[in-house]
Amino acid sequence: MRSASHPKDVNKTDDLDFVGSPVVVSRRACDELVVAANKNGRLYAWKTSRISAGPVWSVRLVPSDPRRSLLAQPAYSKSLHAVFASTARGLVKVEITPKCVGRVAWTRRLGAVNSTATIAGTTVWVVGWHRNAALLGIDGRGGAIRVRRALGKHTYYVGPAVVGGRIYLGSFDGLVRVFG
Repeated sequence: MRSASHPKDVNKTDDLDFVGSPVVVSRRACDELVVAANKNGRLYAWKTSRISAGPVWSVRLVPSDPRRSLLAQPAYSKSLHAVFASTARGLVKVEITPKCVGRVAWTRRLGAVNSTATIAGTTVWVVGWHRNAALLGIDGRGGAIRVRRALGKHTYYVGPAVVGGRIYLGSFDGLVRVFG
């Protein structure tokens, strides 16, 4: 092992592990960072060159709730200088500021968001669930919904793949869909 860190506020006996994979974040004039989301509802950031020094910042995405843990993989957009995270309350944009710290720029309330986020250009794609599932294309700059496609009663946990102007989406119950 080369280095390790354990945030001081991740110390309860609850199920507070990190979710998904750490995401490398880079912004001009900032040290390279790695961010990771924890089930406690926070996004943590470390300098990749100094992991053992501990997180350089963290932001609360949602209140900590063991019954509704944060479970989705965050996604990073270099062009938008932002990390996007799906939560049980909606989509959260964490801007990486010119001072190299994270701050919640906005939260787009969507009800229960079931899938991880996928970024294509300035659009963030997620599957939201209200009465039925819907594929949502959300403007990554301001949070407005650009696209809404009904998906019926299927369940989606992973984000879509966006390739060549097409969107591929696989459901929990074995359905693969393509939009384009």
